[in-house]
Amino acid sequence: MPAPAENNDEIKPSRVWILVGGGIFALGIAVFMMASATGSAPQPASNSLLVNDVPAVETEVIQPADSTYLVHAPGRLQPLQTLQVVGEVPGKIAYLNPSLVVGGRLAEGEVLLRIDQGDYRADLSRAEAQLATSQAALERARADRNRQVELAEIGAVPAAVSEAAVATFANAEAAVEQARAQVTLAQRSLNKTTIRAPFDAIVTSESLSTDTFVSPGAPLAELIDASAGEIRAGLSPKDVAAVRRALSAVGQGQLTVRAVPNEASLGVQTLDGYLDSFAPAIDPSSRTVAVRAVFPGAFSAERNGEVFAGDFMTLELSGLADRMTFEVPTAALRRNSAIWLITDTDRLQETPVTPLESHGETMLVTSPADLTGRQVLVTPLADEAEGMQVRPLPASTAQAD
Repeated sequence: MPAPAENNDEIKPSRVWILVGGGIFALGIAVFMMASATGSAPQPASNSLLVNDVPAVETEVIQPADSTYLVHAPGRLQPLQTLQVVGEVPGKIAYLNPSLVVGGRLAEGEVLLRIDQGDYRADLSRAEAQLATSQAALERARADRNRQVELAEIGAVPAAVSEAAVATFANAEAAVEQARAQVTLAQRSLNKTTIRAPFDAIVTSESLSTDTFVSPGAPLAELIDASAGEIRAGLSPKDVAAVRRALSAVGQGQLTVRAVPNEASLGVQTLDGYLDSFAPAIDPSSRTVAVRAVFPGAFSAERNGEVFAGDFMTLELSGLADRMTFEVPTAALRRNSAIWLITDTDRLQETPVTPLESHGETMLVTSPADLTGRQVLVTPLADEAEGMQVRPLPASTAQAD
């Protein structure tokens, strides 16, 4: 006789669970067999960089370095002198130097332009003629004064006549002085019709042509000194002290400097020069001290198209550290200007340093402590703390791991 329906319902779920369990067990066996066949089973932790949670790190040995280094300061290359050529007397241009064009070069004393001199020579001739007339009148007045004074002394003429002769002579003297002044003014005006280059110059701008009428004070051209250039740059107090020490080290000689093109430069030439002076006062806004460096021949013809006035350049000066300097791997330097030394017990020791100059993969630094031969941490760690235990490895081993 068939069993009741409710008994069949209780038997079916039990069989399903048995089948599911068997399938899971079989799947586990299959996975284990495949893992064993492919060799992907987990490896022991002995190959890890962590041994008992102590990180393996790369270190390098610090070496001493020369205490002389380069101080860098941005600046602009400018000519020693810039001259605005303006007319001093009115008139038309009668002569114009062919080199008075943009980029033209002029020697010191060379005539730039000459204004028509006709009227000015005539004025000078009139003034000279007036001077000659005044001098002749003076001689007559002198002779008359002497005669009247002698006659007055013997009572031959009244004293008033003698006094009048003396006054006439004084007026004649004044007339001569006035005539001489007019000659001087006329000569100066004539001289001003000729404009010469006050130094070896390069023309940077001009607006001239023959027969152009020149008005007094009107700008005609701009010239720059071609003999040398200069750069004025601001140095921090720390850099000023280092440069002064380097300057003292050369004694009576000049401290050589260089001007090097940078990312903002249009020119491509590096210039050699010398340190000329320090500014006597500190800039109140930047708290820097300006230095002036001079570069002879900066705008020579050989550098035409390679060096430009007003160009941005980087000034490089020699600095001398006031304490021992060391070469430290750049990777060892932390943001707070400190490095982590490795103690004899393989623990981290934070040591402050002062960066001076980057040498690419290394950095020149100073430190109050002697770092010669000390091991420095190169590997960056997520957590770095004073006294932290580490496991130093040779560079080749750390790179392989």
